[in-house]
Amino acid sequence: MTEPAVPWTLEALRANEAWLRPLLRSLVDEATADDVLQQTWVQAFRRPPHASGAWRSWLARVATNFARSHRRQQRRHERIAARATTEVAESTAAVVERLALHRSVSQAVLELPEPYRAVVLLRHYHDLDIAAIAERVGATDAAVRQRLHRGHDWLRQRLATELGEPWRAHPGVRALLATPLLSPPVAASSAAAMVFAMNKIRFLAAAALVVGLLGVVALSTWPERDPVVADPGPLPSQQVAATAAGATDPAALPGNPDRQLAAAAPTPSSPASVRGVVIDVRERPVGGVAVAFRPDQQPTGQPAVGSVLATSDAEGQVVFPGAWPGPFVEVALPWVDLAVQPPTDGPGPQPAQLIVAPARAQSVRVVTTDGAPRSDAVVSVDNFALRDFPRLLEDATQRTWPPATTDAAGRCHFDQVATLGTFLTVRCPGFESQRLPIDAATPGELLIELQSIPAGARRLTGVVTDARGAFVAGARVGLGARTTTTDRHGTFALRIEAGERIHDVEPLWAASPGWFPVSLVGFGMRVNGMTDASLTQDLQLTQPVLTIGGRVLDHDGRPCIGALVYPWELEQMTDAATAEDLAAPADIEPLNLNGNEVRAFARTDADGVFAISAFGARRYRLRVHDQRAGWAWTSQPIDAGATGVVIQLPQPTIGRVAGRAVTRDGRPAADVLLLGLVEVFAAGGGRVSSGLQARAITDANGRFEIASMPRLGTQLSISGDAWIEDMVSLDQMPDPEAIQLLMQRRCHFRVECTGAVWADARVRVLDAAGAAMMLTERRRSTVMSRQEVDLHEGKSGALAVGENAVTVVLTTRDSRREHRVPVAFRTGDVNAVIVSIE
Repeated sequence: MTEPAVPWTLEALRANEAWLRPLLRSLVDEATADDVLQQTWVQAFRRPPHASGAWRSWLARVATNFARSHRRQQRRHERIAARATTEVAESTAAVVERLALHRSVSQAVLELPEPYRAVVLLRHYHDLDIAAIAERVGATDAAVRQRLHRGHDWLRQRLATELGEPWRAHPGVRALLATPLLSPPVAASSAAAMVFAMNKIRFLAAAALVVGLLGVVALSTWPERDPVVADPGPLPSQQVAATAAGATDPAALPGNPDRQLAAAAPTPSSPASVRGVVIDVRERPVGGVAVAFRPDQQPTGQPAVGSVLATSDAEGQVVFPGAWPGPFVEVALPWVDLAVQPPTDGPGPQPAQLIVAPARAQSVRVVTTDGAPRSDAVVSVDNFALRDFPRLLEDATQRTWPPATTDAAGRCHFDQVATLGTFLTVRCPGFESQRLPIDAATPGELLIELQSIPAGARRLTGVVTDARGAFVAGARVGLGARTTTTDRHGTFALRIEAGERIHDVEPLWAASPGWFPVSLVGFGMRVNGMTDASLTQDLQLTQPVLTIGGRVLDHDGRPCIGALVYPWELEQMTDAATAEDLAAPADIEPLNLNGNEVRAFARTDADGVFAISAFGARRYRLRVHDQRAGWAWTSQPIDAGATGVVIQLPQPTIGRVAGRAVTRDGRPAADVLLLGLVEVFAAGGGRVSSGLQARAITDANGRFEIASMPRLGTQLSISGDAWIEDMVSLDQMPDPEAIQLLMQRRCHFRVECTGAVWADARVRVLDAAGAAMMLTERRRSTVMSRQEVDLHEGKSGALAVGENAVTVVLTTRDSRREHRVPVAFRTGDVNAVIVSIE
């Protein structure tokens, strides 16, 4: 792969300002030109051109694009301002009515209880998406959606109560939409938000905006990140009295700590009885399930521990006498409750739900390979069955199994363990972790032998599941380039031998056909920081693979037949593959592009149609490449999942290429060799080019001509014994048949420096503007070009540089001393630069 980019310096960039600023003044005003220049410099540092000779044309193109963007933005603001001047002033009555509506809606939002008000304002006032809100408030995505849904319901009921059921047709609502109250840009956005809001309750978006504008939003009292608190259950209009005494402390409730209840679950308003339903993880009713109180959490004033409250009938229906017992229930063997969802009251009441799975008692005995018991092994139980549950369990108390430590005989016991979707994980210092599935065929007395880990070695284990929670068998799992495959239960184990080096940036990834790979970036740092010899990390594939399909047409609208189509400029997940390559069907024979394999690709058929199934949920640029003709073209960004995409080439793919090469003083540059190159691979920050058959040499007048040559995606490599190498892109040439090339004569020089401190100094060469120039050093089998060259014992080899070099700069290895030597190199000779300094 080629070097990723041309190195820039501030001096090199500022040297181009003299010619770039007049260009910008022709497009924008002086003040905007300053902004565009700054944006251009930033872009140059972030993503410089990959060809050293394309600096000037690249800078011009980037700066022009930024300038045009500024002009479009300015015209947009002018149009908004022009529309604002034509608005008819509202009547006083309309303004008063709309302000009253503002006040009503603002008050409704403010009276929303937490945590609903927080997520409502974050969503509609701060315009955050679900994932960002979940990160802000420390909840799951599902919890945020549930809170938004309930907040919307509460606001809809409140507005219906104050404004009447047809509140959407209220005159104040129409007035709010009719004319802007604020300055034109803000008012326009407010009206747009109101139109968006009217579809569902969505009046809320404008309401939240009004709250902020009136200065009544109490966001200043919020912490930077809300504490992780659970959903307090139904809203005030839906709440009823809690029953079990002592059930108001969320820390005392069992279940998943991410889904704790902040208060006792609500009960129906009538304490006579509470209905419920017992179902399995597929929502099928389960009969004959006995429900009792948990022995370790008996609420005050309830029946004795172990007494059966109710038993489900053949339809799974169960009736609890008296008030709802809250989360203090459990089911008896041969079942175990995985989650208990409380009943809901108010509009659309729902019965309580108990989600159960088959279960039994499970004993474990842990020994070493020589039969010695281990008394320090920790055994934990993880259940994945509810990941496939089709409903949201926001208010449910989910069962967790506290880990157990083996006794002196190496034993531990669990009274109830589900035999569906359950794994036992055994960890012991100095031994490989064991992860074993528990099902109906697993012995009730399970013997586990631990394998010792060699000194310095490490082990990484886990389970791969898909978005439904199902175990993924045969999935590829890797830590960087180290790979393994999951077994039929989705478990994997990666072994890192003693002394094996792990880079901090290496990701832990999993890939399986039909799913886009999951990747934990920088997992190598976590592995390197392990204090134990073993580590467990589960991986979940949540994103199905998406497809991009469409047609490729030439300049005249005819289908391009047999062209390759593949994603362009990707990040690599391993040394040899991108995430898209891993997501592509495994039976595809990889495409070889100058030694780089690509699996995420397609070839257009007789109608120019292509389809690639290998994408994640983002935008991609696609490269279209005709290997026979040699041309290539890159599309604009395309959303993954898009179909019916049309990629049409902007110009004829092949044509005549001609021009003239001259020196800085306008003289013809003869014997300049021009070779055609086309970039065919771009991933991981590097690029690979393929050579074309077309080539030419300038004549005595500096002229050249290639009768037929690919124009799209083609670069001309310019070189010669007397000339400095350069590269130009035909895509950036206004007229490929009238190209003007400005050549620099090649000068050769050597550096010899006395003084021990300069023995390993670095050498740079600057032009008149102070920009660092490229230095070329020819070795036996390679030619290396870079901006700095190291001295060896105070001497350099023969170096080549352009004729406009004016200064040689020597810098000591520790960068504490620098020495500059003015030079005027002659062409044709090897110039000696001898520096005598101590």
